[in-house]
Amino acid sequence: MTETGPAQAGPADRTYAEPRAPMSEYEVVSYEVKPVEGDAQVELVIHATDGSRWEYGIPYSATSGRYTFEEVDVLAMDFGDEFAEEVTAKLDELVASLSDG
Repeated sequence: MTETGPAQAGPADRTYAEPRAPMSEYEVVSYEVKPVEGDAQVELVIHATDGSRWEYGIPYSATSGRYTFEEVDVLAMDFGDEFAEEVTAKLDELVASLSDG
């Protein structure tokens, strides 16, 4: 289980010998990270050039500011490290803004 947030380094802090290039035959057209109203989750929605859409519900702790998103490694494999790092930074920022601390 991967937890990240201010108290623990997240996947964006990882370094690889060489950045991973996207493995997919399609690219991200757009994505959105937003809170789920009435729940301690944020939603990540990704739209790709082939018309595919992925939705992730990412639980977080409002008291600690940590969240769990194990699929970030899959995003890195599918869309490249740069995209995974960008999404992680957006998640960090959103969860921090939603947290009590």
